[in-house]
Amino acid sequence: MSSVYLSENISQQYSRLSYQWTILGSYARCLRFQNVLCTAEVCDMLQHSRLEILVFVRIISEHEVNGVCLLLSCHAKTLLSLEFIHCQLYPAVMDKVCTSLCQPGSQNYKIQSISIKSSPISESKSLTTSAGLLNFLSYAKCLQLLSFNDAKMQPSFAKMIIRTLLEFSSGLQTLDMSENNVGSHKNLFFFDICLLYPNNISL
Repeated sequence: MSSVYLSENISQQYSRLSYQWTILGSYARCLRFQNVLCTAEVCDMLQHSRLEILVFVRIISEHEVNGVCLLLSCHAKTLLSLEFIHCQLYPAVMDKVCTSLCQPGSQNYKIQSISIKSSPISESKSLTTSAGLLNFLSYAKCLQLLSFNDAKMQPSFAKMIIRTLLEFSSGLQTLDMSENNVGSHKNLFFFDICLLYPNNISL
C-alpha cells in the first residue's frame, strides 16, 4: 500500500483502512496522508508497521499537527524520508515535528531526506525561526537531501540553516532553497553552499 487518501465518508474510510491494514500493514513502507487522516485512531492502527517514507498533504490545524507528531513519534526508528506538501509549518509547528522525530532512545538521526514543498516555514512579518529544526540539522549526519522549495523562507532563516550545516560538517549531498524570497542574499548563500556542495545546489 503506497498511499492513503480521503474518500466518501470518514468512518467508512477508517473501517476500510483498518481492514486493509490487517492484511497489508506489515508490508507497507511508504504512506501519503491527507490532513483528515492524521488522527490518533490511524496512528494506533499503524503503530506496529515499519514505515520508512511519510508524505503529508495540507496539514494546517493544530489537531492535524498533533496527528502528524503522533505518527512521527511512532515511526521515528524506521523513518528515512519525510515530505510536506501544501502545509503550514511555522516555527512552532516545526519545533513539534522535530521533537517528534527525536524520540529518546530512537537514535533516529539516520533520516536521509526531508522535503518541504509549497509550505511556509516562516511567518511573513516575523524573524522567529525554528530552533528545533536547527538542532535537528546539527545531529542529522545521515541526511542526504534537504529541500525547502517555495517555503516562504526569510533570508535570515536560510542563512542560519546554511551556517548550521557548515558548522556541524553535514553529509548533505543536495540542498534546495529555490522559489524563496532570499533576494540580494543569493550571492552570500551561493558562496556558503559551494563550500558544502560544489556540484549539487539550487537557489
